[in-house]
Amino acid sequence: MKEEKLLFRRQFLAGRKPADVPSDWGVVRFNDLYVHFHPDLSASVASGKSEKILILGEIFDPRNIDADNQTIAQTLATGTSDFDDFESNTKPLGGRWVCFVAIGDELRIYPDAGATHTIFYTYSTTPEKDLWLGTQPGLFA
Repeated sequence: MKEEKLLFRRQFLAGRKPADVPSDWGVVRFNDLYVHFHPDLSASVASGKSEKILILGEIFDPRNIDADNQTIAQTLATGTSDFDDFESNTKPLGGRWVCFVAIGDELRIYPDAGATHTIFYTYSTTPEKDLWLGTQPGLFA
């Protein structure tokens, strides 16, 4: 396996513009963000009435051990009407994940309870001061 493939394994980079990432990385358009993710990082997207959820990483529901990431994402999306609901619904969940949650025009990003998938941010030096989010500061370079 090439070193480049392992360098940013299971990492993500998100911003309002497409990023210069390797061609094998996935990309999901989430509201006004382009969320790029390493091919070894699981991504699940689900929608409710006015809710949209993107889970990056592995999420586990001890109440339903057969539920996969996509099932949990859909359950969260359809069982969430506001951010308080989302926070309450994720309390029993485990794993190593980051969740992008859009409800109406508002977007929030949540790490798992142990914050095992860290989220760094920076603003570009361009006049627009674009916001960038990622799991490692080296991804911003």
